[in-house]
Amino acid sequence: MKIVIGDTNYDDYYSKVLSESSNYTITSTCGEETAITNKYFLKVVDESGAILCYDIMGLNDEVLSVRSMISGKIFVFNRQ
Repeated sequence: MKIVIGDTNYDDYYSKVLSESSNYTITSTCGEETAITNKYFLKVVDESGAILCYDIMGLNDEVLSVRSMISGKIFVFNRQ
């Protein structure tokens, strides 16, 4: 799995093939969730209008780590 994040686009790739293109925002609220002080969510709105919320666990020049608010699964992405 690979994601490519642009200014407002969030693209998912599986086996080097684009599988879905979505829009995203970084926000302090997502659905029913409200972040605590100095915490933010990655709010992804897919092509069908479904909203997916990810708790941003860490972000720097090399790594983005998020936790799915639905499953609790943690995803770690390395910058290329």
